[in-house]
Amino acid sequence: VKFKNILSDALDVDSGNIEFENISCKNIGNDCIDISNSIVKGNIFFAENVGDKSLSIGEKSQVNINNLNIINSEIGVAVKDNSITVLENINLSNITLPIAVFVKKREYGPAKLEIKNFNLNKSNEILLVDKFSELIIDGKIIQGDLKGEEVEALLYGNVYGKQTTR
Repeated sequence: VKFKNILSDALDVDSGNIEFENISCKNIGNDCIDISNSIVKGNIFFAENVGDKSLSIGEKSQVNINNLNIINSEIGVAVKDNSITVLENINLSNITLPIAVFVKKREYGPAKLEIKNFNLNKSNEILLVDKFSELIIDGKIIQGDLKGEEVEALLYGNVYGKQTTR
């Protein structure tokens, strides 16, 4: 599936169960893929020129994706609200905010992101993690010291990303 020149979110999955092979997003105004309360398994994810989050995962989602290539985008991956995500073979090139893992909605709780085989190419080395959520990169635990609301306050067009275009 290819998405190109979209002003808002390209693909929004709410309470779904999907498997994919090869999703491509180019010139997306907001999120390439926005996942909530869903189960997602995929292989080959490409995103270029995404204005907000290339991959946004929240609300108790369970996500496993292999072979991600995200370039020239604002936010690489955001995982929040009791979601558990495993990403393997991820390359981020020229990303303003590569990773955010946090609690946005208190009723859900902390999130977990595990990345295997992670490459930051010409990207900022900013990893935002709240103190309750978990980020593991190539076996190394990245501890956060922010509150979830502090991470959230930096997103959504305040410092990183952009407000939703409707």
